[in-house]
Amino acid sequence: MSLVTEYPIWLIIFCLIFATLISWFFYRNDKHFVDVAKWKLYLMLSLRFICVFFLSLFLLSPMIKSISRFIEKPIIIFAQDNSESILASRDSMFYKTEYINLINEMVKSMAGEYEVVTYSFGDKLEKGLNFSYNSKQTDFTNLFDEINKRYSNRNVGALIIASDGIYNTGKNPRFAYSGAEYPVYSIALGDSNLQRDIILSDVIYNKISFLGNKFPLQILILANDFKGSNTKLTVYNNNVNLYSEDILITDINFSKTINLQLTTDKSGLQHIRIAVTPLKEETNLKNNTKDIVIDVISSRQKILILANSPHPDIGAIKRALSQKPNYEVNSFLLDDFNQSIFDYNLVILHQLPSLTNSATNVLSNITKTGISALYILGGQSDMNKINTLGTGFQVRNGALRHGAESAHSKFNFDESQPSINDKFNLFEISKDANRFFNNAPPLIAPFGDYSVPANAALLSYQKINNISTTKPLIFFFQTNEAKYGFIAGEGLWRWRINNYAINANYEFFDDLLNKIVQYLSLKLNKDDFIVNTRRIYNENEPVIFEAEIYNQSFELVNKEEVNLQIVNSSDKMFSYIFNRTDNAYRLNAGVFPPGDYIYRAHTTINNIDKIKNGTFSIVPVNIETKNTVADHQLLYQLSNDNRGKLIYPSQIPELINIIKSSSDISSVSYTEKQLMDIIHIKWIFFILVILVAAEWLMRKYFGSY
Repeated sequence: MSLVTEYPIWLIIFCLIFATLISWFFYRNDKHFVDVAKWKLYLMLSLRFICVFFLSLFLLSPMIKSISRFIEKPIIIFAQDNSESILASRDSMFYKTEYINLINEMVKSMAGEYEVVTYSFGDKLEKGLNFSYNSKQTDFTNLFDEINKRYSNRNVGALIIASDGIYNTGKNPRFAYSGAEYPVYSIALGDSNLQRDIILSDVIYNKISFLGNKFPLQILILANDFKGSNTKLTVYNNNVNLYSEDILITDINFSKTINLQLTTDKSGLQHIRIAVTPLKEETNLKNNTKDIVIDVISSRQKILILANSPHPDIGAIKRALSQKPNYEVNSFLLDDFNQSIFDYNLVILHQLPSLTNSATNVLSNITKTGISALYILGGQSDMNKINTLGTGFQVRNGALRHGAESAHSKFNFDESQPSINDKFNLFEISKDANRFFNNAPPLIAPFGDYSVPANAALLSYQKINNISTTKPLIFFFQTNEAKYGFIAGEGLWRWRINNYAINANYEFFDDLLNKIVQYLSLKLNKDDFIVNTRRIYNENEPVIFEAEIYNQSFELVNKEEVNLQIVNSSDKMFSYIFNRTDNAYRLNAGVFPPGDYIYRAHTTINNIDKIKNGTFSIVPVNIETKNTVADHQLLYQLSNDNRGKLIYPSQIPELINIIKSSSDISSVSYTEKQLMDIIHIKWIFFILVILVAAEWLMRKYFGSY
């Protein structure tokens, strides 16, 4: 510990001289103290000297420099796989009893010498040890992300992972975690031997079908070590047998894919159960059945694409929308279109009206019928005609000056990149998609001054030459009759290609187009109380509800309380209250077990009760039971790549000795310098106050005051 100042240290001499002179001058010939003992006089002088000295010293901004030494114990991170597959082996009782004791003893034996941190992981990551083995999926990625984020640049001695090596979501653990600065040890759980088992490995299906249409099912059946045996595949719809087939297992490692086309004469949620008959000596019966739910709807949304001329944007839009079975998409060049638009839910107008085709009839029919429309602008668009559509959207020609705009003025165009509006709330865009679109290739957009309706919701602004502007690129608004959307630029096909170049898929682009079309194609609901939720959830997903209340001006409000009751098939009721968001409501009801549920939402608007009813289904997740053969080779590679070792539960005491005998796993000491202003030390302040008060009291006592 030492004293430092912002000024040269020798200036303290002047503080001493100044304090001495002040004290001496104040007491040199004071007649009030003629009869006072010398030591009392010197005491008062000393008190004055100390106070003046410290006050003058504070002018030099003195600081105390201290060096603290810290010792950090090695951190041992232990992560326990809590997924269902752990109990799918023959040793399930061992993992419920003896194994838990072994782990608790290991943690206890290392707790004194090391800082032991424990996690449990599966479909989610949680702090502490959990041996319930009830996670529906196994994801190593969340574990590794947490370790990298929380323990980077810390004194981590070792990472211990207890798992069967089976993962079914996230990245491959070996490639997701390599090059660690500390060893990674693996405790191999489960059984790596091939077990006698019949597995309903996978069922591929569409979650949405249409009444009267056939819905496809692709079923993959695997069988291990049952050559020569017979089993039976059965498909039920709400306990009604739809299909049966006897299957002869012809090989030790048998697989068979069955493609079915089934129908149903009912709309709504259809519960389909696929089952294969279990055989004797099967070790795992959980993977013999799979339950799925298909939402059968009576009609699909019809989307019409009208274009001025062939353009790659048209193909990109059609391919994006064709991924959804609930859309029927038809595309035409305007000159070839001779049908009625009245049967369509949404019309997409690509560069229409154009400089060569005013599309008067189509635009008139859109206005008359209240059909929603999505306008995509481009170099062929007649911007002057678009400015006169009466939608409230206009672009004033930026190439003209002094208001010299005319019906025949020619527009220039900019290359405009998207800049996603974080406050957009008509539908959600994920953070990853947001980052992708903010770096997507530019669209060719009209150059000019934009004006949009007051109620427009802007999804994206224009970014020109990497400079964000307030010009809209993608926006939506609605009138009393219909919804309208504008994409103020052509070149959407570049976004889709760029999506594939970066991610090897079209997910972000297709999802954005589908959300835009879904929003626009849905009929305006003028109900003043709306409740939305998905119809189908997996059992490990939280059930989310959203609600909206509108006032008489059809504006969103959220002053009233909204209640919700959920009833399961056993008539058990769960009650909730919605949380208020900025101008609506949201509720996370949590996770529910598989089954069918009825919900009833209630609120009061203008002293009138409003009730909304609906249903949803929870589908069981059986991913963990599809593959129950432990992948110890993966764990070996993970440890070998990171200077660790693979062990088995019986070798846990050996692992403790390896860690304790490792010279690389040791405490780390480091120093930390700290500077503290003396003026901020409270006890010095109080001492000075006491000294000043003491001098004042003594002077008053001796008659000076």
